[in-house]
Amino acid sequence: MTRRTLAAETSTYASILTITAFTVERYVAICHPVKSRLAFSAGLNRAVRLVLLIWIVAGVCSIPIVVQYGVVYVQVRLSISPSDS
Repeated sequence: MTRRTLAAETSTYASILTITAFTVERYVAICHPVKSRLAFSAGLNRAVRLVLLIWIVAGVCSIPIVVQYGVVYVQVRLSISPSDS
């Protein structure tokens, strides 16, 4: 398992999940303002827990992709000979 691939997949999933979470929170706040005050009480502690949960879910969801596909690094050597110019 390549760490670089895991980091890339995890950050991709985390970005998507973070945007989705904020969008859902804004939707509920606009369409159901009374419920949003009860369900989503403002607080840094809740936001930190949500972000940690998002990163954990993103890490778990990225493991199958990394294991299945991985990354293959190919080294290519380019040489220019004087006869080519």
